[in-house]
Amino acid sequence: MTALDDLEAKIKGTDTWPPKWDTAWATVAKWQAFRESDADALKAIAHWRATDDRTYFPDPMPAKISGAFADLNFGEDPEFTAANEKDQDRLTEIVEENRLPSELRLAADTCVAEGEVWWRILVDPEQADVPLIRWHSRGQVLPLIRGRKVLACAFVSTIAVESNGNTVIRLFEVHGEGTMLNLLFSGTSTSLGQPINLSQRPETADLPEAWNHALPMLAGRVINKIGRRGNLGISDYAGITDYLLALNETATIGQENARLTLKKRVVVPQRFLDRNGDFPAGADIIIATDTDTDPDKPGQGLAQIEWSFDAQAFIAYKHELEQTVVARVGLVPQLLGIGSAQDGGGQALTGPAIKLRYMPATLAAAGKGRFWDDELPGILCAAQRVDALTPKQDGLGREWAEASTPPTVERSSALPEDETEEATRHQLLVTAELEARQTAIEALHPDWDEKRVLEELTRIRADIGTVPAITPPDSTLDPHLPAAT
Repeated sequence: MTALDDLEAKIKGTDTWPPKWDTAWATVAKWQAFRESDADALKAIAHWRATDDRTYFPDPMPAKISGAFADLNFGEDPEFTAANEKDQDRLTEIVEENRLPSELRLAADTCVAEGEVWWRILVDPEQADVPLIRWHSRGQVLPLIRGRKVLACAFVSTIAVESNGNTVIRLFEVHGEGTMLNLLFSGTSTSLGQPINLSQRPETADLPEAWNHALPMLAGRVINKIGRRGNLGISDYAGITDYLLALNETATIGQENARLTLKKRVVVPQRFLDRNGDFPAGADIIIATDTDTDPDKPGQGLAQIEWSFDAQAFIAYKHELEQTVVARVGLVPQLLGIGSAQDGGGQALTGPAIKLRYMPATLAAAGKGRFWDDELPGILCAAQRVDALTPKQDGLGREWAEASTPPTVERSSALPEDETEEATRHQLLVTAELEARQTAIEALHPDWDEKRVLEELTRIRADIGTVPAITPPDSTLDPHLPAAT
C-alpha cells in the first residue's frame, strides 16, 4: 500500500470537518488572523467577552514582520539559470508566465506568517502553455508526513456551497509519487460527506480521476523554521503572541483614552433639556440623576468635566513593546518603519555601519533563505519535467536538452549594495597595486563579457594617455576606439 493510498483512505474515513486528525488548520487560522488584522478573530484569541461592544484596534505589526522578511529574501528578482544554455529561453518563459519573482515574494510572506507554504505543479493549457506553479496556505492542505518528509498531500478547495451551507462540494487534489488523484465529496459545513463522481459537477467534469505522470511528487512545502513537530513549521508569530496581543490592547486603550480626553463634557441639569431630552449638539452630555450630586438644586448650573492621561508615558510604553517585538523576531526597527532619530532612523550612515546595524535581520533572513535555496531548484525542475512530458502523458511536449537537471537559482543580497562604497574599495585596491584594473572592472560589471570589459579598459587607458592602449581579441571592436600601440 503506497503513501497515496494511505492518505486517500484517511480522507475517505473522515467524518467531521475539518478533520480531527489534522490539528494544524486551527493553528494556521490563528496566524492568519494576526497577519490579516482580523479584529473579530483576535478578540476571541484575546478572550474578550462576546458581548463586549468596544472597538478593537489590531496593530499591523504582524503583517509588517512577514512582509519585511519576504522583502529581504525576494525584494530583488532572483537569477534563474538553466543547467543547459539551450534550455534557458524555455526556463525564462516558465518563470515569466508564472510571474515567479512576484509570486515568490507573496509565498515567502505566507511562509513567515504561517510557518510554511505549499506548492504544486499543474497543467492547464487554457491558462498558459507552460506548467503552472501554484502556492498555497497550509490551511488548504492535508499532508501525510513521516518525520520531516512529505510522502503525500492533498490540496482542498471548496467548489460550491448550496442551501445555506447544508450542501458543500469539496475537491481534493491528492499528490503522491508518480500519481495525482482528483476526489470529489458532497457534505456539509461540518462534515465531509460522501464521494461523488467528478462528472456530476460542471466545475470538475473535465478533470481526470487520476494523472499517472510517473514523475516524483509534483507538490511539496517550504518551511520557515523547523520545530519539534515535523508536520508544521514554526511561524515567526509563535514566540511573540502575547506581545502582539498587548500591542493590540495598547492601540485599543489609546484610542479610547483619546476619545475621552480630547472632548469636553458637560453635566446638564434636567431643566436645561427639552421635553424630548435633547440638548444643542457640540459636546457629550452627562445627565446627573444622583440626588447627592444633582446640579438641578438651587444655585447649580452647567458643570464642565475634563479628563486627561499621560500621553508621553503611554507612547513610551508602546514604543518599548514595538522594540521588544522587533528584537524577538530578529529584525531592526528601520525595516518596519518605526525607527527614530534617537535609535539611528533617518541618519546618513556609511555602508559598513548600515550592514552592522542590519546584521541581525540579514542573518535571520539568510536562515529562512536556506530553505528556499534548497527547494526552488527542485520545484523548477519538476516544472521542466512536466513541460517535457508528451501530450499523451498530459504534458506539454516541449523539447528540453536537460529537463531532469535542476536549474540554478541565485537570490540577490538581502540588502542592496552601496555602489559608491564598492567603487571606492576597488579604487583603493587598484591604487595600492593590490588589484588589477581589469579585475576591478569585471567585479563592478559582472554582466559584461570579456569583450566589453576590454573595451572599457581600452577607453580608460586612452583617457589616461600615458599607458599604451590594448586591442581586445575581437575583430568587431568598436572602430572609434584607439588602435593598440
